[in-house]
Amino acid sequence: SLYAINKKFFAPTIFLTNVLGEQPAVDVPVEFQKLPDGSYDVTIKELSSPMQFVLLEPYNRLWKLEQTRDNKQETISKRAYGYGNAWEIDQPGQYRIEFWPRRLVWPAVFISAAAAVGSLLYIFIFSKRT
Repeated sequence: SLYAINKKFFAPTIFLTNVLGEQPAVDVPVEFQKLPDGSYDVTIKELSSPMQFVLLEPYNRLWKLEQTRDNKQETISKRAYGYGNAWEIDQPGQYRIEFWPRRLVWPAVFISAAAAVGSLLYIFIFSKRT
């Protein structure tokens, strides 16, 4: 490749760290999978003390972290490294990270399609009357 990222500045998309400093510092890597809807399934196998769980996607308060097994409530992220998202977690387990507005995509598509069909029917019905 023509360009390579300096390993000093490279960090995975999701990781655990003890301290949120100026540069990403990976203390514990985690297993994760990005799903087609843009959310992430994350597995944290071991956690000896509370740590900062970091997602290096553009910061937005609407990113939500939810522990999938214990049905814990969703938590709101805080800014990490000036552009990412971070949450404090204190136990291992299965987590899901999602951008909350993506839940609204399919209802919005359905409403838009219904409005388009309704508009076309209205135009078709009233254009035949004249």
